[in-house]
Amino acid sequence: MRAGAIIAAAGRGTRLGSGEPKALVPLGGLPLVVWATLPFQRSPFVEEIVVVAVEEALEAVRTWIQRCDLGKVHAVVAGGRERQDSVGRGLAALQSSEVVLVHDGVPSWRRSSSSGSPGPRRSTEPRSLRFRFGIRSNA
Repeated sequence: MRAGAIIAAAGRGTRLGSGEPKALVPLGGLPLVVWATLPFQRSPFVEEIVVVAVEEALEAVRTWIQRCDLGKVHAVVAGGRERQDSVGRGLAALQSSEVVLVHDGVPSWRRSSSSGSPGPRRSTEPRSLRFRFGIRSNA
């Protein structure tokens, strides 16, 4: 069974306050979108990856994908108005996956009011560990 992954990283990052799309915010020398893509690149179960990013970040994301040799990334596409629209565009760009993993590529982050440093959005469930599974039917 062919598995594909969609990295939904089309957030604008307004809550983060970085002034650039959230996918491009650096962490440890690499943009967040690269860190989100690496586990899927390394997985023997995932055969193709589509990254969904904001329109103004497409070229920069493509450059980072090439620079980091993320060869399973089949496409980098523009996100839609809502998250579901972005995921739909990612699904349309997948070639032949039967099982699709959708990952919140760059979960919601905010600036901490006490320290001013970025931190994850408080939630009872870590968004970076939450996956949505689906089976694509060609019938």
